[in-house]
Amino acid sequence: VEAPFMLAWLWGIYATWQGVTRGPRTGWAWGVPLFFGVAYLLKSEGAVYFALSAGLLFLVWVRRYSAREWGAVLVGQVALFLLLAFPLIMWLSNQTGRLTVDTKGIVNYGIAARIARGMDYHHAAYGLGPEGTPAGPLLDRNRLVRGGVGPNRPALEDPAYRQGMVAVLVKEWRILLWPLLGRFWLLFALLGFVAALGRGEWRQALFPLWYLLPAVFGVTTILFVWTRYLLPVVPLAAVWVGYGVEVLVEVILGGFVLSYPTARRVHGVLGVLLVAGLIVTHPYARTVVAQWGQVQDLEQQAAGQWLREYDPSPDKRIMSTTSQVPYYAEGVHVPMPVDEPALIPQYARLKRVQYVVISEVKDRDRPTIVWLNPQNAPDGWTVIHTVDDPGRRLVIYRVPEEDCGCGK
Repeated sequence: VEAPFMLAWLWGIYATWQGVTRGPRTGWAWGVPLFFGVAYLLKSEGAVYFALSAGLLFLVWVRRYSAREWGAVLVGQVALFLLLAFPLIMWLSNQTGRLTVDTKGIVNYGIAARIARGMDYHHAAYGLGPEGTPAGPLLDRNRLVRGGVGPNRPALEDPAYRQGMVAVLVKEWRILLWPLLGRFWLLFALLGFVAALGRGEWRQALFPLWYLLPAVFGVTTILFVWTRYLLPVVPLAAVWVGYGVEVLVEVILGGFVLSYPTARRVHGVLGVLLVAGLIVTHPYARTVVAQWGQVQDLEQQAAGQWLREYDPSPDKRIMSTTSQVPYYAEGVHVPMPVDEPALIPQYARLKRVQYVVISEVKDRDRPTIVWLNPQNAPDGWTVIHTVDDPGRRLVIYRVPEEDCGCGK
């Protein structure tokens, strides 16, 4: 989802820039609702970015053009976006029984509220209550979403919540240092930003901030951050990085007396070399090279395919940390809790779990890793399949029929 979302999102931003510079009569103005409408169908954030773009276009157009020129275009943009978003809004509303445009807010802010009470992310998201009842929002998301139970906004009035937002901001900075941007990218981005402002090109310098700041600070409101949440920062920062490269090339060439044709050729070569150097020195480059051509998690796929043959029923319920094995097994994924192992069998009974998957890779940092050794498994759980690859061991248990009422 991230890749196609980013593609539609970037085209939406480009269309917005064209609308800013060319005015409401450009055909690109209609690309704004078109691309952000597609982005919304992929991730609900697309609606937020459309609102940002529409707001920016309004602020620019209202100062430069008459209402007759931009009014109909802006109304048409909103109408086109709603037309594209309508199928998803209708489906979500039908599922919840009320007008719904997003279902992630209740879940994310529910997790954030628990983090603000002192829990780490995994316990906040996947923790259990008394007697093994689901407490973490990701263990019972359907009930939360359909019932509208839980917070639907950040608790900014809570001092602990605001403190958690500051902590996330620090984590975001560390993620930007590695693996998203790195020191060289940040240095060139700063050079490009300052140089653009110094040359009076403030629109070009500030335009990326219109999207970057909401992307960065919006994440802080949910009190947790994954690297992929900050991916929008990379292409936005690349605008400043490119300008920084251009400035540095101009500075280097300024120290030589060259003919115009020679200067053009040298300019191009230096630009390419600097960009290549930034790519090679990017902090994630080594990881990409190390994993090039490798296929990850093959043991998860193989285990799921084995389970599909062992039990071909489509409604089998499989408890695991990730959804990979249930996906390949064509079963129903039941999220694995993060809590004391002694509480989890009761949760499995409540969720009518038939199979349990324990993976050395996926459960490495979770309490359930102890069940990788069958001697530590709960009474009655039977090993039906194992993968013994070093570093990627995996065990599949069958839960007794009397515990779920649906065993094989």
